[in-house]
Amino acid sequence: MAYSEPVYFPDGVGTADFTEHVEDINLEIPDWHSEGLYEVKASTKAGILDPAFLVHKWHSDTSNTLIFHHGASEYPFYGIFSNIFKKEKLNDLGTNLIVVRTPFHKEKGALKQGTATLSTFMATMATSVKLTEMLLRTLRQKGVRSIEIGGFSLGAVIANRHRVTYNSADFYVPIVGTVAHEKFFIFPKKNATEKEIQRNRIITQHLNFSAQWQENQSPNAFPVMARYDVFLPLHEHAPAYGDMEVEIWNTGHLSTALFYNAMQHVLLKRLKE
Repeated sequence: MAYSEPVYFPDGVGTADFTEHVEDINLEIPDWHSEGLYEVKASTKAGILDPAFLVHKWHSDTSNTLIFHHGASEYPFYGIFSNIFKKEKLNDLGTNLIVVRTPFHKEKGALKQGTATLSTFMATMATSVKLTEMLLRTLRQKGVRSIEIGGFSLGAVIANRHRVTYNSADFYVPIVGTVAHEKFFIFPKKNATEKEIQRNRIITQHLNFSAQWQENQSPNAFPVMARYDVFLPLHEHAPAYGDMEVEIWNTGHLSTALFYNAMQHVLLKRLKE
């Protein structure tokens, strides 16, 4: 349901590693002092991509800030976020709220193109990570003291990728995400061919970053997972976080997206402390 291709990356799994993808990205972000959508053009190993960021609420240049990443194929990309943070209550929060639009989410169904190859998919995630880091640096320059990066589903994976790549935010709150991302794309078969086995090895090599995650001992990540998640089964994905405590909700993957008040609480909890 999250991706439309029954066989992921049908046009090939050859790719540079994630670090190379991030380092190869060139983009510039516009300055902002008000709410609105800001389009960005990014040069990547997969060509020119089209991320953006939405300033959902701009409280002040010194207010604590949440940068959020949406789920895969979510359209509009701010749909869940706008339900977590309803417009009529934003002034009471005292927090800046920014949503990053991952490439291939400008139009409904576009992510099919973004998952045609593993390289394009890696570039897609890397672009969001790089854009997030540039936003974060700009926020620091403006005077923001405390910054959190959160996300839902694929957005949670991107938040986790940012922590492994930069670890420059004060807090990370990935909701129903993973660091063993390959498990979402690989379906075990009893009689897998050597070609399929090798393909799965490549996917695992590039999408599993559990080891890098566990090397980072910063006590700044607070993962949330769903007990009844069929996309990211708890018994497979919680252990990939290592010794880190994982908060478990009695929800499924998609039903978690409906727990707006709970997500608002967990996303703002540490920014308000």
